[in-house]
Amino acid sequence: MKDFNIFFNGIIVGYRKNITLFLIFLKSIIMNSLYRILIISIAFLSSCTYYGPEAEDGEAFLKINWVDREPVYVDPAGAVPNNFRWNTYYKTYPGIYYVYFEYEYLSSRGTIVYPYEIEIEVWNYEAESNYDVGDDVFFELELFPDGYFDYYYDVEHKNMQIEDSLLTQKIEVSKKRELKNGVGIEYTVYKLPEFVKK
Repeated sequence: MKDFNIFFNGIIVGYRKNITLFLIFLKSIIMNSLYRILIISIAFLSSCTYYGPEAEDGEAFLKINWVDREPVYVDPAGAVPNNFRWNTYYKTYPGIYYVYFEYEYLSSRGTIVYPYEIEIEVWNYEAESNYDVGDDVFFELELFPDGYFDYYYDVEHKNMQIEDSLLTQKIEVSKKRELKNGVGIEYTVYKLPEFVKK
């Protein structure tokens, strides 16, 4: 029996040594894998740079109108599409454009064509910082039969906001009740809060 115990203890001791060696081997494989993952993730994360939100420049829009009489031909030179509609805003891009247009007049000698070419400049407002949005610019070109033109613009300020404290303040100016065709209508007019530029 003593021999059996020695033999059995020898197996157990040998088995324990094998398990210990196996666990050491497994631990070294896992640690090497973790070190590799750690090094790769550090290298990857150091290559990623966060720049913050990008600024958006404002956009430019242009519409063309006529005064007194419609021209017989207009070449907008790429400022708006060639098949544009009158009095309609189109998105355009900053630059200088040469707009060509023609008017026809009937005379005793026949039809006389008066060609005109004008130079207009379109621009937009750029954002001032990373968190800013540039203002949109709306241009309008009005063509006259004598070759004269009006060219003006309006700016839509995107940074105009109503203060939260003013939203709760509304001032009633007047109230009116009417009865039309058996239907009662009540009108209430309020003074609007003022805009504050932030």
